[in-house]
Amino acid sequence: MRKTIKGLLHLYLPRQLYLLIRYGYLCGVDLVHFIFFKGDPLVPPKRKIFVGPGDFRAVGNGFLTIFKEVGNIQPTDRVLDVGCGIGRMAVPLTNYLSGAGSYDGFDIVKDGISWCSKNISKKYSNFNFVHSDILNKHYNPKGKINAAEFRFPYNDNSFDFVFATSLYTHLLEEDAQNYLKETARVLKPGGTALMTWFLISSKNPCTKSPVFDDLNFKFPVGKCLTVKADDPESAIAYPEDLIKTACLEIGFSGKLIVYPGSWTGSQNSITTHDILVARKK
Repeated sequence: MRKTIKGLLHLYLPRQLYLLIRYGYLCGVDLVHFIFFKGDPLVPPKRKIFVGPGDFRAVGNGFLTIFKEVGNIQPTDRVLDVGCGIGRMAVPLTNYLSGAGSYDGFDIVKDGISWCSKNISKKYSNFNFVHSDILNKHYNPKGKINAAEFRFPYNDNSFDFVFATSLYTHLLEEDAQNYLKETARVLKPGGTALMTWFLISSKNPCTKSPVFDDLNFKFPVGKCLTVKADDPESAIAYPEDLIKTACLEIGFSGKLIVYPGSWTGSQNSITTHDILVARKK
């Protein structure tokens, strides 16, 4: 099992204390990087990154490969990034989408949207970012909009490709159901949705990761499981059948493809989370 200081601190410390320690450490890292190295203008300072571990550029480039090989994204597609964070997936797409394609992303963390608008949209006019003040007790506890009632700020049948990475792993069931419906609404007929989850099934019955020590889904929350009873949105696992049934009911075709993630201990995984690919009828 992979045990890291970061994972243990995140698991056992109160979130605000963990964030304070993390911020102080990363301010020092950013200062050293500023003094000794030339910064990449499309990589945010480490103290601002809230979208998960790993090298910012490498993770984004890895997902671009997944989008192409698994999701069949095209350079001319109109793309929506649901929960775009601070642009980790947007940055590699700047070199892939053509002038005929476009990118839209929205997120609940205002600081991430501000950085993306200033550093990405300023250079790439077909990349647009929107802040949505949605309540999430883990990431945006003062949000004013109920996620279960939120309507994506886009018209019906607008996008060829919609993706959500590290989003549904932080959504409660009612919120996730609404986001699935909204994804189907804004997708064009024949369009593709690619989403990452923690999924539990008879084929992958894992609830305690044999790889990551901080992924132990042992607390029930509705029909799902979470790693923290007092902070359920920190990480949530779903029954695979529940999600597949929801996808079929809202207009996705019956050909739903799941790629197990490495969190389950799978040796043939293409990323940490499970990936679900669905196509709109």
